[in-house]
Amino acid sequence: MKILFISSFYKPHEGGVEKYIESLGTALATRGQEINILCCNTEYAKKIEKHKQFKIYRLDTINILNNQFPLPKPTANNFRLIKRLIKESDLVNIHVRFYPLSFLSAMMCKIYGKGYFATEHGTVHTKFTNPLFNLTVRIWDHTLGALIFVMAEQKIATSKKAAEFLHHLGSGKTTVIPNSINLLPFDEKRKTKNQLVFVGRVIEQKGILDLINVFNNLGTEYKDLKLVIIGDGPLRKKIDQIGYKNIILKGNISNKYIFSELRKSKVFINPSYSEGMPTTVLEAIAAGVPVIATNTGSTSDIVKKYLFYPRDLKALKELILHVLSNREEAIDIAKENYERIKKFTWKNTADKFLKLAINRKRGKKVIFVRSNPVSPDPRVEKEAAALSKEGFEVSILAWDREKMNKRHEKKSFGFITRFRLYAPYGKLSVFFYLPIWWFYVFFYLLLHKFDVVHACDLDTALPSLIAAKIKRKKIIYDIFDFYADFVPFSKESLFYRMIKKIDFFVINHSNSVIIVSDERKKQIAGSNPRTLIIIYNSPPKIEVIPRFIPNRNFSIFYAGILDNNRDLDTLISAAKDNPKIHITIAGYGEKSEYYKQIKMENYEFLGKISYQRVLKETAKADALIATYDPSIRNHKFSSPNKVFEAMLLGKPIIVAKNTGIDKLVTKKDFGIMVKYNNLKDLSNAINLLATNKSMYKNFVQNALNSYPNYSWERMAKRLIDTYKKLVQQ
Repeated sequence: MKILFISSFYKPHEGGVEKYIESLGTALATRGQEINILCCNTEYAKKIEKHKQFKIYRLDTINILNNQFPLPKPTANNFRLIKRLIKESDLVNIHVRFYPLSFLSAMMCKIYGKGYFATEHGTVHTKFTNPLFNLTVRIWDHTLGALIFVMAEQKIATSKKAAEFLHHLGSGKTTVIPNSINLLPFDEKRKTKNQLVFVGRVIEQKGILDLINVFNNLGTEYKDLKLVIIGDGPLRKKIDQIGYKNIILKGNISNKYIFSELRKSKVFINPSYSEGMPTTVLEAIAAGVPVIATNTGSTSDIVKKYLFYPRDLKALKELILHVLSNREEAIDIAKENYERIKKFTWKNTADKFLKLAINRKRGKKVIFVRSNPVSPDPRVEKEAAALSKEGFEVSILAWDREKMNKRHEKKSFGFITRFRLYAPYGKLSVFFYLPIWWFYVFFYLLLHKFDVVHACDLDTALPSLIAAKIKRKKIIYDIFDFYADFVPFSKESLFYRMIKKIDFFVINHSNSVIIVSDERKKQIAGSNPRTLIIIYNSPPKIEVIPRFIPNRNFSIFYAGILDNNRDLDTLISAAKDNPKIHITIAGYGEKSEYYKQIKMENYEFLGKISYQRVLKETAKADALIATYDPSIRNHKFSSPNKVFEAMLLGKPIIVAKNTGIDKLVTKKDFGIMVKYNNLKDLSNAINLLATNKSMYKNFVQNALNSYPNYSWERMAKRLIDTYKKLVQQ
């Protein structure tokens, strides 16, 4: 496998990222991988160089901010080189979010259809003394920097804290591939000189000036103690010019001599303001040196004692004096640190990286797009789980209109990413928010790899269709609700005809169309889908003991959308008139707060609950209810989850007349039809179910007998067969 590492800095420039890439690359090369490195030519070295087992390519560069922020020159030669290396490589691995080369490389990978891994080493926003610089860094991190990781095929962090930082930036699922070290046996009898040592870049962010300040104020009893500073950077010249007594500047030296200096030192000190998994700390521990370090990044994963907060000069001074005065204790703690890092070997790290690389093309990628938060959404989650079980890589893009859910959430089937923008449910004013949602969906799909996009309903379909056509990928259009019949306009209105025409356009241009019932064929009559399949809203099978006799206090359960079109107010009125029945309502929507405020002894409001809880509550209930408003055209073709849950769990169900689903309930004979918004009719139906045990028993048995024909196992097979045919085309 040909692997290209991209990093703004690389040798002869020295730093933790450079050492990580060199060590990981060496471990991968010993396993037969071909390693190339692309970097900025910050040190004006050879443009192409063979170094150890790697080939290094260096770009012509403009150095900004004392060589801390290299910018590739916008030349044709640079662009040609980046393009060639990316296209020739089997795997591209981009390191660190905040450099222009990282963003440029990520965009060129996308342009040329090359998936890439992105690796982050940092754990916080980079800080400067200039507030304007700090603001600029934060803006970059949360926009272009975050985008590098959002677009990446694999997000990698070199420590747990770095993974948490990526989560803060909104990157999604992250794999930790830690910084590591090659260990030699611990040497308790090493001979030391009277010196402290610092290894790292000689820049302000590494806290070097704090260390010098403390060192110069240790007191006369330490007048012979020396401070060895290994590394280079903008502050080295300034420190050299001042000519501090007993401070020795070594500059950049080879790893062999760094290790030698570490072993000769009494204490290693890392006063850095921010870190990932610091290479220099790992090296010091491997050399058997007691470590004093700031409690930043993942330092605390490998060092448990002698930690202090950045810029706390008093604490740093106290720790130096303590370690110098308590030699035996310091050696014991150094041993503890050494034992702790034994698992951080480059062999383990390289194996983990290779495993990711080898498995990267294991399954076809599917992205579901849904305009609710999928928290829960039984149909979407069932479909996603079925595909995941079959080996597809599934993720969901959802719209969190109430901003009450996690932006990223891991599920058993994959990850949910939520677009968090407030918007109402069930109101025409949502149309003002839809263009923003569509814009986000479109660019999300452009920037993420997928083989099939699964668009749920018309409010996700158009941007999904356009993105799929641009990328020459497949699209499945899953019609939960036919929107032309969902809006309150007459069939003769221009608005109705326009929505229907758009819906038919999507149907005709999708690779496959899914509808939720046979009745829906009438609804989309006149369209020409290439492939049409029916997947009912059936629940997955669970083991439950059916109850053929109702409870003494007859219980009715409803779970679903809470709005004015479900006749729940009539149900609550029936409960007020009859204390022998108990009503339980769960769900979310525009009337959530209203139903939450109702106080009755025979009424319970559960709010939003998981689908597993829905099934448990359904199993506990005596009957279910699904009374949709038949005046809404879309309800004439309804196929609610509740009807199929009633079949699975053997529950009689009350449904409204003329809502489409009443035909199925009548045919299978496991429920009662009532007039919508009719208290007397509903009360009579409840009383009949509660008192007529023979009827109740028949309804239970008929419901159970009906389920096998509509089982989720059958529906899942239809879905999987459709996907397999589609991805094989």
